[in-house]
Amino acid sequence: MAASSPDRAPGRGETETEPDTGTLTGHGPIVKREPVLKLLSPVCGLEPLSWSEDHRISASCTNSISLMEMVCDIHSYSRDLIIHRTSIPVPEDVCVLQVGPEREVQEAKERFAGSDDPAVSQAFMLDRTMNPAVGALPPLRGTKYTSWSPPGCDGNGRCLLAVLTLDGRLTLPELRRRHRMQAPVRMEWSSVCATQRVQTNNECKDVGTVLLAVLMENGDLAVWHLALPFLGPDSVVSCSTLPSGVARPSALAWWEYQHGGRRMSGLIVGSSAGPVKILPVNLKAVKGCFTLRQPVVLWQEADQIPVLGVRCVSLYHPRQKCDCSLVVAARGPYLFWCLLLISKAGLNVHNSHVTGLHATPIVSMATGRRDGAVFTCASDGSIKRLTPVFTDEAVTFRQEALELPEGVAGRRVHGMAVSPYGAYLALLTSEGMRGWQHPISRAHQVQLVTLKTADAAAGEVLRSGAQSLFRQADLLDLVRWKVLQDKRIPPGLQGELDEKVCASGSAYLRRFKLFLLRVLYQSLQKAPTEARWRPAPKTAKVFLTDEDGDEDDGERPSEGAESQGQEGGASEEQAREITAMIQETETHLTREHMKTVLGEVYLHTWITENTSIPTRGVCDFLSSDSTYEDRAAEVLIGHIFKKMNKQTFPEYCSLCKEVLPFSDPGRPSAATATFGSGVCCRTGPVSRSTTDAASWGTASPGTLRPKTQIGSSGYYKVPAPSATRHSFSLGLAWVR
Repeated sequence: MAASSPDRAPGRGETETEPDTGTLTGHGPIVKREPVLKLLSPVCGLEPLSWSEDHRISASCTNSISLMEMVCDIHSYSRDLIIHRTSIPVPEDVCVLQVGPEREVQEAKERFAGSDDPAVSQAFMLDRTMNPAVGALPPLRGTKYTSWSPPGCDGNGRCLLAVLTLDGRLTLPELRRRHRMQAPVRMEWSSVCATQRVQTNNECKDVGTVLLAVLMENGDLAVWHLALPFLGPDSVVSCSTLPSGVARPSALAWWEYQHGGRRMSGLIVGSSAGPVKILPVNLKAVKGCFTLRQPVVLWQEADQIPVLGVRCVSLYHPRQKCDCSLVVAARGPYLFWCLLLISKAGLNVHNSHVTGLHATPIVSMATGRRDGAVFTCASDGSIKRLTPVFTDEAVTFRQEALELPEGVAGRRVHGMAVSPYGAYLALLTSEGMRGWQHPISRAHQVQLVTLKTADAAAGEVLRSGAQSLFRQADLLDLVRWKVLQDKRIPPGLQGELDEKVCASGSAYLRRFKLFLLRVLYQSLQKAPTEARWRPAPKTAKVFLTDEDGDEDDGERPSEGAESQGQEGGASEEQAREITAMIQETETHLTREHMKTVLGEVYLHTWITENTSIPTRGVCDFLSSDSTYEDRAAEVLIGHIFKKMNKQTFPEYCSLCKEVLPFSDPGRPSAATATFGSGVCCRTGPVSRSTTDAASWGTASPGTLRPKTQIGSSGYYKVPAPSATRHSFSLGLAWVR
């Protein structure tokens, strides 16, 4: 591999930066969002704030880990953020590391405690790791570091949170080496990768896996290979140990590089002494991955400037027309950067420092996952944004200062994190100095400020290649806030969205349109005076008596109420129009989902035993509306009917989940003479029969939902209209 000389044209270890502009260019003013999230205990640990890709924020505290999930709720009347909170308590038991036989360890501890040398005895008694039970200082409680995994690592497709607890590290002779081998410093998740697993029938199946790297105090790396979804100890595939050769390790990050359809991986390790290097990771079992042949040193000078944190961002180089990796590290008041680019000659490395960024050391650093923007916060409270600008050989940074809004400016910042698509910046703050004096007690809060305007967020959602509204929940929340505030959809957005929907007919764009219509409908509703979960109080009506003695048995409407009633007429008409558009969009999406299900039925001539699809009912629903012309649906239904008699589709009981017995394919047995109910006689009474098919759309509550509500409910049961066909019960959750 070839490595080019570092780019240091402006001076040794310095890089060019464009002058400050004062505000974020093209991003609009920074606005504080409510509510402010108060923490019940002080923060602790390194980089205590972290934002996952499924929109959950973790804040490390002394007694627990506070989890906050941002939810973009279309049913909320409030313009504030909707935050769901929970807490994970820190274990109260003391962790004792097993470093050897219990008898020998106890003898060594007694020898250290009774040593005549105060440097040995006092160091042992004050050590919280070697002597947690009878030490002079109690063991520290709290969280040292947290790390979010990529999405898709648990059974529900969400992110997993890895946690390190907080404790002191000060150990002696042979026992010092053994303790440091098991004392973790940092841990980081890799992205989801695929491996091939041989099944019992000798077929190879791709299985999703993820790697968890743990950095120990002695510099060793433990790499855990976990199968997905993670279900416990049985999901551990393998574990390997790699020596890094880095003294006093302090930071860890995964380096992942896409080149020629293959992925290169490595581990970036930073030291408290200053050096930064990339270590190769052998991934033989991972499909399509390769690694470095030897370690690559990004910064080799031991200048005693500690590395606080390391981040790696994958970007596209517009001049070289290829992918590249940008590695940034906070080293004291400076920002170290390194650009990694693979060419025909090998791996090219360009590195330098951004100097003059802050007057005090950097306490927190965050990076945007999409645009590569770097946010740094110093101990004096100043926050700056660095935007990479590519040159022919290296990269420069455009430097911008963040003007924090009132209520956030002047507070002490302990950590910060950027949302997945860069819409929000979360700040973990506490009170600053008051009158040049520190407060007696500090209240820690998590505050969120905007980094983009609602119009910019709407444009990104409209032109996004992710095709997932859940992944872009932070951008959607800005759009929701704009619609609730203005009580209308921006005309430019609505026109462009309608044009794209008519041109492409994308289901993603129709879901975005449905989201906007629902939020607009909610903005026209009157917000309830009390919480919706609270039951209404049962109070007797009070009769009011005026001075003339007239009794009034009801509230007399005021002029304001009359004016609201007059305005309500126009609002009701507008609400009816929006409701009609919502129903039209929902119906279209429901039909598209049904065609997708029928396509799966047509393509698979053999249906597994756990599959239950109401083919006849879905076909009847698609062909029931004569005004809706859909040539694709007609052709698909025709092919389905031709092969209907060649396939057997079992019907399952909706209660006991067993196959309903049939004595004749064309005629049900006495035990299951109720088509469409999906319930057998062993589990409970049935409510409908085959002769009830004519009154299908007018079922009583608790039996069948009306035909017009299909798609609005999670589950829907379709009865067979004829006794000469098989019957099925639908168990599909329609995703809109």
